Amino acid sequence: MELLNISIEGWANVKSPIISSNCSDRETNLPFNLTGSPFFISDENVFTAVGCNTRALMIDEPLQRLGCESKCLGQKKEVYWRQMLPNFIEEVSSGNYWIVNDYCNGTDCCQVTIPSSLQVFDPKLQAIDDNQSTDGCQLAFLAGTYEVDSWTEKDRNVQFPMVLDWVINSTLREDYRRTMNSSQRKGVVPKTFYCYYYRSSSSSNKPIFRCSCESGYEGNPYLECTDIDECKDPKHHRCRGMRKCVNTSGSHECCVGGIIGVLAIVFGIRRLCKLMKKRRNIQLKKKFFKRNGGLLLQQQLTSSDGSVKKTQIFTSKELEKATDRFNDNRILGQGGQGTVYKEC
Repeated sequence: MELLNISIEGWANVKSPIISSNCSDRETNLPFNLTGSPFFISDENVFTAVGCNTRALMIDEPLQRLGCESKCLGQKKEVYWRQMLPNFIEEVSSGNYWIVNDYCNGTDCCQVTIPSSLQVFDPKLQAIDDNQSTDGCQLAFLAGTYEVDSWTEKDRNVQFPMVLDWVINSTLREDYRRTMNSSQRKGVVPKTFYCYYYRSSSSSNKPIFRCSCESGYEGNPYLECTDIDECKDPKHHRCRGMRKCVNTSGSHECCVGGIIGVLAIVFGIRRLCKLMKKRRNIQLKKKFFKRNGGLLLQQQLTSSDGSVKKTQIFTSKELEKATDRFNDNRILGQGGQGTVYKEC
């Protein structure tokens, strides 16, 4: 089969074989059997048959059989497949197409969905009524697109994309994990990927798995996941202003760096020192106020009666102004209670 594209997310598009009978202007393609491989026919595909008096059967195992019947109206014995096949393709954007899975209603063609995990495509084309003509062209094929842009048209008359799922089985998963764990113990490979259970194989009933890169990593988890440098794109980090983005393994950090960062730290320390000094001065003033009888003075002020003004408290700024900044020329005398200044 011709590979059209493949994704590490576990799917691939291949050129779908078209099985034909009694079609003079085309050769039939070969069926395929994927048993023993990690590939499965995806249930994203739809099984389609074209022709008159046509029964198309798809058999994988004795208990897995599906099919559909296509009839023609009146005396019609032939379906012109070159005119029919383009109707199965719908353009969703410029140059990109997907498969229409509900075009047929049993007249001239029929369609049916398929189960997952099939690995064999070998359809059988039979006549619905042996008494009717079986000379007309008959076609059967699988077609589907995993994503809108997963397939670009090459020749809509002779080619359809088919979706295959691919997985790793439990044995490969354990071998891979042991290899990675061994490398991790040597300090070579960090934990950059994880594997998860996908489903069980319908043929062997063994668990099958898929792997993905961990958050913060990208690449092929079956080969190597590499670190994403979030700092290269502002959309991938939240470091703004003076905070600098520093990439780390699987993540990033926002740090204050460079000359601006150093200046910001110095400015912050100086401001903090000023605040601490101011707070310490306030605490000292409270301590001196208590030690020098400030509480007793405050009590006397609150208990004064009438309009008699016994005592007045001045602030340090008021005293500094009244004494001309405690000028020695304004000293009247000194005693046990302190220095006496003459008011300006």
